[in-house]
Amino acid sequence: MNFSGILRRTTFGREANSSTSNGFDTIPTGHSSFDTTPTDVMADTVSDTVSTNDADISSGDITSSEYARKGRELIKLANDLRAMGAGGLIDLPSIVVIGGQSAGKSSLVEAISGITVPRDSGTCTRCPMECTMSSSANAWECSISLRFEYDSRGRPLSSPRIHAFVPVLTNKNQFEISLRRAQAAILNPDIPHDAFLQKTAQELQDIQQSDSSLKFSKNIVRVDISDPEATDLSFADLPGLIHNETQDKIDLVRSLVEEYIAQPNTLILVTIPMSDDMENQQAVRLARDADFDGERTIGVLTKPDTLSTGATSARQRWKQVIEGRHHPLKHGYYCVRLPDDDERSRNVTGASLQRLASEFFTSTSPWKEVVDRHRLGIPGFVSDISKLLIKLIELALPKLKEDVGRLLIECNEGLGNLPAVITNDPYTEISGRISGFCSALRGAVYGRSQDKSLVHADRNNYDGFKENIILTHPKFVPSTHLGVKKGEPLDPLMNLHNVRDVIKSKITWELPHNIPFEAKEVLIIGCIDRWRQPALSCFLTIVATMSDFVDGLLATHFGRFRKLERHMRLVTRAELDKYQDSCSQALENTLERENFPVFLGNTEDFDSARKKWLAHYKQECQDYGRRAFPIGRSSNSERSDPGSEDENAVIDDFEDELVVMAEVHAYFEVAHKRISHSVPMTIEHSLNQPLANNMEQTLLKSLFADPSATESMKDLLSEEPSIAITREQLESKKVRLLEIRAKLNNFRV
Repeated sequence: MNFSGILRRTTFGREANSSTSNGFDTIPTGHSSFDTTPTDVMADTVSDTVSTNDADISSGDITSSEYARKGRELIKLANDLRAMGAGGLIDLPSIVVIGGQSAGKSSLVEAISGITVPRDSGTCTRCPMECTMSSSANAWECSISLRFEYDSRGRPLSSPRIHAFVPVLTNKNQFEISLRRAQAAILNPDIPHDAFLQKTAQELQDIQQSDSSLKFSKNIVRVDISDPEATDLSFADLPGLIHNETQDKIDLVRSLVEEYIAQPNTLILVTIPMSDDMENQQAVRLARDADFDGERTIGVLTKPDTLSTGATSARQRWKQVIEGRHHPLKHGYYCVRLPDDDERSRNVTGASLQRLASEFFTSTSPWKEVVDRHRLGIPGFVSDISKLLIKLIELALPKLKEDVGRLLIECNEGLGNLPAVITNDPYTEISGRISGFCSALRGAVYGRSQDKSLVHADRNNYDGFKENIILTHPKFVPSTHLGVKKGEPLDPLMNLHNVRDVIKSKITWELPHNIPFEAKEVLIIGCIDRWRQPALSCFLTIVATMSDFVDGLLATHFGRFRKLERHMRLVTRAELDKYQDSCSQALENTLERENFPVFLGNTEDFDSARKKWLAHYKQECQDYGRRAFPIGRSSNSERSDPGSEDENAVIDDFEDELVVMAEVHAYFEVAHKRISHSVPMTIEHSLNQPLANNMEQTLLKSLFADPSATESMKDLLSEEPSIAITREQLESKKVRLLEIRAKLNNFRV
């Protein structure tokens, strides 16, 4: 619920024409904070509620009225919710007291609560103190507890830890030292709490000054006071804002204050000493930053008795502040006279202190001239903020229930998005995951699963390999010169003379007109040697594709468990490396078989191709001849028309070379089809298929061969830390939210 909206609708019970009204309707004209009609301050429904409360109050003592009982229940509800950790989840209505060092904040807390807080030179409040006062008691008693919401490094805990610190106190004189001990326990979280129960004030001071003690903490000392003379109220007292400390401590205290007062449902009580100009006070600036419109800030002016009689202008300025003509706030200012050091040392009673304050405001200018007397002194101030807090809690209840319901939905959604909790025993769980992984791998390799991506990638790679093999065909130019046709590959290029040189180099004791087979073999092997690079490239691409695919399957089936996935990744990597090595050797053997013997297998295809290529090269030879001796050359040319005897003479002269070209190319045409099939088949049968077929046995053996396999599997199934932490936090949050919802739903007044 938006706090400013509540504040606009909230007022205090008051007598219609009383000069000591609890409300703001008797402020003189010109009071900028309160020159409003009743509709500006509250809604009609709230006004009716307040009228009923006024009737209860006027008929008797507020502490015995039905309104007081309802107020106590509402404050107790808010405190119970805060103790359950609700403050970190939903915006609970609360009151926070802030102020600078030596602003009179400790004296104000004492005046409100009736307790004596520790006083030392410098800062004495070093952690938040939540104080709850209940009038439902026959005699004074107090309990002190520690609430840890942060660890020693300042990180939020998943749920608050609450420790009862001391037995219930029945003597007020025991409170101050008990509070010192509780604060020391908060500032030294690594020391057992009960170690502080018997410490003296000097021992506690020595501990605080040690390097091991925290200087400030966000963890909380909770004080629950039952006092028949108290007004039902709950507030948080924060460490005073400091200046004469290291910058990190100054920043820590400021950030703590800023964190508390940033909540929209927090009422900010700013302790403002009148001994200094308001513009100079850091607490005022922080409150203004958090509550720019002043809708949830109440100023508490302290130390009016420090203004000398001669400081007339300063007194008038502060009077104008009280009357709302300067620095206006929606709920205005209260001025309190607090005991000085002498009065505290003499243990002046609370009743006497109130009498002294009343006499001061009645007899001292300009305070005696303030019309709204309710704004002067502790009783009116405490009564008003008590009623305001009670009304805030009551109006916030529907929104709190709504927020808890929304947070529960978000919490359940967060838990639903996490992997399901493992309920199987480790053996069954891991075996099932291995089976699923290996089944998916086999299905992908054999193309029998819905995921065809691996097969498609491999087939595309094999098609590319076939195209690269075709590009290794013999580069013959049937010409006596390098007259290459446009678009013809140039490297390696062999013309008729080059082929003739190869033939001559291989002649031994053959009979005339016999072409040495070795010459053809050399040219064939020259093509076959160029198959090695495409085959290796194809193989490595297939290996990389399989590796990536296996990595994806590992993440899918084992990624939830980091240790298990790491183990499976190591085993599958070793298995892939093993089959990669064996497949590499198998490919090498396949390529070596193509080197010797030069084997056709299908002579019909060879004969057909030989005939085709011989005709092709002869025709190419004629075409090159025509380009070399075009028609219409000069009369000195030996050729003047196509198809002359000179062209045929060239063909006849290089008949053997043309035959060699045709046979080598024919052999390539037959053999390249064989290698285009044998390389993919070798890879599939030596790498992909055996890897998929044998993976399950290998993975199971890697886990269950160890005698301590059961314990190992438990460790491998340990949940990934970030998921485990998230699950724990969400489950803890859900438990808290369910408790908070039950508390809210069961609340009745």
